[in-house]
Amino acid sequence: MSSIDYIYYYKNRCGENVPIVTGNANDLSMVIFLSKEELSALMDKSNGKKIYVWLNGKSFIISSI
Repeated sequence: MSSIDYIYYYKNRCGENVPIVTGNANDLSMVIFLSKEELSALMDKSNGKKIYVWLNGKSFIISSI
């Protein structure tokens, strides 16, 4: 099984991607179901902005956390 690189990020006022949580996993569930620490970082740093996740070169928007 190949590994999955991921980055959770939001876009700042200039439209630049600002990474919040990054990592690498062998199981997609490890990317989708984040640890308590990672989820806390997402909620603290995103400050109500839309969150995106980049998975092996493809970006997806997350509607809610």
